[in-house]
Amino acid sequence: MKKRILLGIFLSFISFITFAQEINQVDANGKKQGSWKKYYPSNDGLFYEGQFNDDQPVGVFKHYYEEGSLKSITIYGEQVKSEVFYPNGQLMAMGNFKQQLKDSTWVYFDKSGWMSLKESYVKGKRQGPSTSYYPTGAIAVEQFFND
Repeated sequence: MKKRILLGIFLSFISFITFAQEINQVDANGKKQGSWKKYYPSNDGLFYEGQFNDDQPVGVFKHYYEEGSLKSITIYGEQVKSEVFYPNGQLMAMGNFKQQLKDSTWVYFDKSGWMSLKESYVKGKRQGPSTSYYPTGAIAVEQFFND
């Protein structure tokens, strides 16, 4: 009797592990659900990995350059936050999206890591202050965008 119980627990565990590792699933309506991975057709390298719920991205999504290094991390939630990286791993830009358009403050960095530009967006258009910086951190150019 103990062996049957242990076997049942073991089989349930294996089923759970197998189910948890399934990726690229669609529901009866053809909507993406759960974990997804997409690969580059040219070299089978990972293009992105993330989660979907009813065809909408949720949680953490990671995109990769074709050679394999991390390109971006986007966190989907009430606000969509994104960080974009150079192929060497250095932070290139960070900011928010709203309805797939840049929104609020975006900050850009040079390949060496210094902040080169800081600007504000509303619905994908620059709106408000935009400031460029010298490598020393001193302000190079200040502009203000209004529609």
